Order: sequence, then structure tokens, then C-alpha cells
Amino acid sequence: MPQNNFTSSWCLKIVVSPNLADDLTFEDGIRLCEEVNAKVSLFENSYELDKCYEKVPNDRKNGLSVRVDGVRKEKCKTTDAIKSDPECYRGNTFQMTNSGSDPTYIFSRFGPIDPNFLYAGTEKAENCLGLVDNKELFDVACIKYVNVFKGILCGKAPKY
Repeated sequence: MPQNNFTSSWCLKIVVSPNLADDLTFEDGIRLCEEVNAKVSLFENSYELDKCYEKVPNDRKNGLSVRVDGVRKEKCKTTDAIKSDPECYRGNTFQMTNSGSDPTYIFSRFGPIDPNFLYAGTEKAENCLGLVDNKELFDVACIKYVNVFKGILCGKAPKY
């Protein structure tokens, strides 16, 4: 069974928006996870990533992009910080909202130019994380913006 931060068993599921015509914001995703008594989470290895995508219903899989845990640290929300502060380099730029998430694996899935923090200083700033349909990690806007994100990764402790 997948481990959460190597400390306990953890169940993962991609929860897909009930309205596929609409983009999920990060906040929408948090609410979807809360509706199933779970927290926004991360994949900690390729097995979890592949198994979760397998479980998505076929009519929802095509081009599915998924929001995952991770919000840009406040100190890393400027272009200058990203260019000069080592604490704002690639994965270090983000903090997890779920303290049990281990981001080591997911940060290895960043695309070659990400995180690039496009639209810095605007509401479209790429301050959240998402996996696009090729399962590559990108920094993305937290708001509805490009109508791409239809699901969110949720996790919770199993029932025994």
C-alpha cells in the first residue's frame, strides 16, 4: 500500500470535477477533497501515479490534467527571488498544504523549463502545481485560467 511520507498507509484517488466543462481552481480542488474526507495530496512514486490514472473512468481520462498539492512560498513570489534565492530554486519554491506529503518524486517530474513563474505579480501568477496529461509537472495558476484542470489528487488514511 502506498506510504504517506513513509510514515503511514495512505489512500490516493484522483477526484474529477462533476462539471467537466469548467476548470478547477486549487480552492475548488481542496473542497472536492474535503467532500470525500480527504486532503490534497501528491504522488510519491511512479506506481502511485500510474495506478491513480488507471482508476479514472475512461470517459474522463482523455487529456485529464490534475492539480496536486503545492503552493508557491510567499518569499518566492517575485521574479528576483526565483533568479537569485537558492531557497526558491525549482521544487524548493513550493510548500505543501498537506504536511504529510513528500514532494521528492513529484518534483522530479518538472518539465525542462518549469517552474518558470509566468505572469508574476498578477492574478494569473503560476503559484500552484499541476500534472498535464503527459504526467509532467508544471507550475500553474491557482485560478480558473486555461480550462485545463478537471481533477485533483486527494489522499486519506485507509479505514481498517
